[in-house]
Amino acid sequence: MKPSDAQASPRTSLAGSRATARAVKNNPAGLATLRDVARREFVERGFHAVSIRDLAKEAGLSLSVLYHYYASKQELLYSILDEAIDSFHEILARHTRDAESADPVERLLILIESMVDYRATLRVDSLLFIREIRNLEPEYLNQLSSRQADALALFETVIQDGVRDGVFATPYPDDARRTIVAMLNAIPEWYRKSGLMTVKTLVLHYSRLALLLVEYTGDMDAVLPTA
Repeated sequence: MKPSDAQASPRTSLAGSRATARAVKNNPAGLATLRDVARREFVERGFHAVSIRDLAKEAGLSLSVLYHYYASKQELLYSILDEAIDSFHEILARHTRDAESADPVERLLILIESMVDYRATLRVDSLLFIREIRNLEPEYLNQLSSRQADALALFETVIQDGVRDGVFATPYPDDARRTIVAMLNAIPEWYRKSGLMTVKTLVLHYSRLALLLVEYTGDMDAVLPTA
């Protein structure tokens, strides 16, 4: 009898099981299909509404093969969400260039551009993380919560630096940060690539909104990206 959807087998670990590593080597296409199906089904139906049998059927895999990849549905969700955070940092690295030595204004704009790019181009991953991280069991949630906090701390640090340097005049830096993050998190709920607004236009809009929220003291048009 196979493990239930809610119960991890003894093979489960935060790094994934050795069986998963062998399965990746032997059938990478099958693993990719399973992960794509899981992303779609978890977003469309919700984590608890999707069973292991549903995932196996949609991915065209037997249950035994599926359990060769992941010991439980929890392990699968954790792996996908962990990869979603990796994807954000990869996008941030592409946009960062010399951001460590840049002033707070440029660093904030790079963060906005990176997050807009991530939320708009990896919509399913974004929705999955926003909606389903709460369904992880503690051993998995603690790991991802720490990584999530590290990403959010980038916004906190840059706004604090801007206030310290006098380029951001907001008396409410924490509220400004929370509002900026909330509006960026809403992007995958409504944005569609098939719509009239391009990602570049989206970056311009949200960059302007972010600078307004932190009460940028300089010439906004001089620092804003072009659409």
